[in-house]
Amino acid sequence: MHKDPNFSTNVRRTTQTLLDGSGLDLTGSSPISCLVAGLLRAPAPQFVYLIQRHAILKSLPMYTAYGDAWIATIEERSRICCVDDWEPDNISDLTQAKAVLALLS
Repeated sequence: MHKDPNFSTNVRRTTQTLLDGSGLDLTGSSPISCLVAGLLRAPAPQFVYLIQRHAILKSLPMYTAYGDAWIATIEERSRICCVDDWEPDNISDLTQAKAVLALLS
């Protein structure tokens, strides 16, 4: 659980941000390719590379709330994301998830 009660809202609104800088798509009427959410389909390191260089970076709710610390965190974590075809076996609880993350870090 994140210590900031607005964390989930910041994440959601960041994914709803239009890439053209015109604001948020709160209705879900824009194609995903027009949203930050569309960039999240890329591998994590590629997403970080793209978002760091995008003109809208400093207007994203996650950046507004957490600044360069957010960028540093996602950059660091992007390096531990699986980039090959390996996937952990069915994870059904938090204990299993923590064990897999421990193996990857």
